[in-house]
Amino acid sequence: MQRTTPKLKVNYFVNPREVEDFTPRKFYQLDQRVEVDYVTKLRYECESEVQMRDRMIQEAQGWFFPDVEKMKAARSMELKSCRRLDALKGKTRS
Repeated sequence: MQRTTPKLKVNYFVNPREVEDFTPRKFYQLDQRVEVDYVTKLRYECESEVQMRDRMIQEAQGWFFPDVEKMKAARSMELKSCRRLDALKGKTRS
């Protein structure tokens, strides 16, 4: 069974047999837990992406001169989880 959290609009699935006796309050709590877990996962992934980018920048510095192409690639690295996290922040302000 597909569900969508009301606040952040996160889609997730549950086994209908496991939630057949859930009250609206229990579903609300489940939705809250899904949102917290999702945001926590995105924060972790975003932090990992930033660390990877920083490591790539450090490696591009070189001992005597920077590798311009590697530096350009590192600085333009897409931080997908960070972008999704920023988009969620916009939803929480609405």
